[in-house]
Amino acid sequence: MNRDFLMSQVDQLRSIVDELESQNNKTDIYEIMNETIDESFWTIDLDLNFESTQISIEKIIGYSEDELLGTSISDYLTEDSLDTFKRKLDDELRYIKEYPKKNLDYFERMVLNFKHKHKEMNIWCEVKIKFLLTDKLVPVSVFGTIKDVTEQKLIEESLYKKLDVSEKKYKEKLDETQLELESVKKELEETKLELKKLKQLNK
Repeated sequence: MNRDFLMSQVDQLRSIVDELESQNNKTDIYEIMNETIDESFWTIDLDLNFESTQISIEKIIGYSEDELLGTSISDYLTEDSLDTFKRKLDDELRYIKEYPKKNLDYFERMVLNFKHKHKEMNIWCEVKIKFLLTDKLVPVSVFGTIKDVTEQKLIEESLYKKLDVSEKKYKEKLDETQLELESVKKELEETKLELKKLKQLNK
């Protein structure tokens, strides 16, 4: 790699960090990069291998920086989440090819299931990605952030289950009510019929 290319990558990383700093309302970038527990930064190459990570990533998925470097992010994702991750990358690459003059100034967000080194249960993480491009807008690697959202995800799943139960109960009650109404309607019609017969007899 030549010096101009490396400097362009550094500039891109600096602008991304500035953007994240602004989003998180922080004034000290080193506070974000070194002291943030619930969010970490990383880069992977186009073969999905880790090129760099922040030390704090170990607090999220249990693997140290040394363990991750050179390994593939696919080793730490469940099958479904890996499919989601690859699909998002493919979508972004297609966008870059279709609109080569438009740099990607936003982060693509997704929630993925990671395998934790020390926990039996997998964890859910919010992942945001952004391609790092050459001056000619050719993708060379992916910059990303990762944040543990397991607690929020479990609460969300719990609420969805509660919603499903509530909807099922509602449907059951509705069906019961419908049956009761049909029964009352039938009884009403039978009573009317009896009254009609009675009137005919009294004529």
